[in-house]
Amino acid sequence: MTRHVVEQILMHQYSYSMRHLQQLIMDAERCEQSHGKKGWFGGDKYRPALERFQNTLGRCMVALVADSKLASLNDPIAAIEAVNAAMGMFQMAYDNWPDGFSFWRKYHAAYRLHPPHV
Repeated sequence: MTRHVVEQILMHQYSYSMRHLQQLIMDAERCEQSHGKKGWFGGDKYRPALERFQNTLGRCMVALVADSKLASLNDPIAAIEAVNAAMGMFQMAYDNWPDGFSFWRKYHAAYRLHPPHV
């Protein structure tokens, strides 16, 4: 399957989620690149990037419900797995964010080990 075909499938299956997936990978890229870095005045660059990533992740999960890829937000493991499935397809279509996908894999693994309480 070509990237163009995967992109078309992705846009069709994830019509509500697509823009959130795009933002999520860009936020993940920012997290990976800012980890351990300080700003001009000594402020942590990673913490605000992570907060933005987590906010986008929440919006992405809501959009996955709208796309019927997730039944509800009550099960955090099912929600993160739905995002992971979408990110897998997203990577097949758009692999030009290696740092973002690297961060996503680490975040996904950590989330599975220590899911938030609902």
